[in-house]
Amino acid sequence: MLLKLFFFSFLSICIRFGLCNLICRQCGHAVTNSAALKNVWSPHALYNYNMTILAKETMVQVFRNPADETFHVISVNGADLKFAGQSYHQDTWFPGLKWTTCVCSKCGHHMGWYFENDKDNFVGLVLEYVVSSHYADSILRVPAS
Repeated sequence: MLLKLFFFSFLSICIRFGLCNLICRQCGHAVTNSAALKNVWSPHALYNYNMTILAKETMVQVFRNPADETFHVISVNGADLKFAGQSYHQDTWFPGLKWTTCVCSKCGHHMGWYFENDKDNFVGLVLEYVVSSHYADSILRVPAS
């Protein structure tokens, strides 16, 4: 019981100070943290919904690209990712912003897109491609006997 209480106290401190991470679901690399979560609305979203991510109410937007693929996307201020390819203005989900594909800086798995113009920039992460570090830790622990 005391161990559970300690874990939940640690978790709340971790989240409050932005120490909990979203990690690449493919390789476990830390991509961003709770302090970076931000809500950026797009008129091109098919729909959106709210979800609690790292104890923060976060807007998830659903987009479809020209290849008819659907993505659930969250927005963050900064992420440890690499650009893959060039920037494009066409087919952007955020009017006035160009986009560049982003991949995990460790394993190269597609993670989302970097959106930018002269005044603003953020990363749109595909929700299905990340998992919270505290969730990953909880499923990787050997249960106490």
